[in-house]
Amino acid sequence: MPTKSVKLSANQIEALYKRLQPHAKKESQPQYTLWQIRTDSINVCAYQSGKVVISGQDIDWLVEDLEALATQSALFQPTKQPTKKMTSISFQDNQVASLAHTFPQAGSDEVGNGDYLGPFVVASVIIENEEMANKLIEMKVTDSKAMTDKMILKVAPELMDLIPYSVQVLTPIHYNKIYDPKYHHLNYIKAMMHNQAYLNLEQKGYALPQLKIVDQFCSPKRYFELLYDISQIVRPIHFETKAESKYISVACASVIARYHFLQYWDKMEEKYEIKFSKGGGAQATKCAQEFVDHYGYNRLYEIAKLHFVNTQRLKHDQDE
Repeated sequence: MPTKSVKLSANQIEALYKRLQPHAKKESQPQYTLWQIRTDSINVCAYQSGKVVISGQDIDWLVEDLEALATQSALFQPTKQPTKKMTSISFQDNQVASLAHTFPQAGSDEVGNGDYLGPFVVASVIIENEEMANKLIEMKVTDSKAMTDKMILKVAPELMDLIPYSVQVLTPIHYNKIYDPKYHHLNYIKAMMHNQAYLNLEQKGYALPQLKIVDQFCSPKRYFELLYDISQIVRPIHFETKAESKYISVACASVIARYHFLQYWDKMEEKYEIKFSKGGGAQATKCAQEFVDHYGYNRLYEIAKLHFVNTQRLKHDQDE
């Protein structure tokens, strides 16, 4: 079984534990260790000496990540000047690991994956330094789900003037062309678009920082497996659940993505002269039914993600 080791600081080991613990299948503390975590595919043991041993069949992605971080002594360290307290928004000091105070950092996030109607959007951003992070925090930037659409429409254009960003809007038409329940399912689309979001930043001429965060939607191993047919894969990536409430870069990405989702939504309503409902519930199905009644079932692919169960609930003329 492949085994590699890397020397990390105490802060790095703590951050690694927080990263792995949500995926732990078994956790223990053998003699001379701080902790040992076994996931579905790897085993990680952190020793009191600072040595971390990684073993398993698919360890290269984590080893590469940790070795790169280990070469940058300040990466997991708290900033010299403490970040301003963020009590007015969802970034709470006791929630934020030292990684969240590392700059530069890049983050990506998606919106629209839970909406039956409308596009799927992924955005990525780069936050160069703590000064910019504090400015964004003062602007009340947080996870887009905690902001009103009215506030997002006001703040997002200001964000896009301040920070490097890229955005991809996958229209329902193109989403339905790509989606395949066996090979090109939703997680495939997510992985592909997150990866492309970072490549787009590079293509715009920006250097990607070492710390690149993806709001975790599957295991790291599975993420890279899903990119099997992608020629350029961005590494290393730091995966973390609820990253949009911990990392200002991911929060900004979520706001910019939501902004473009709303812009597309307004144009969709104007084009079809229907007031659509967001989400995946009964109201969205009702709106889709109204669309089918007006334009026919054979045009539903223009506004809806057809694999959602909502599609099965629609009444339509099979002979159309």
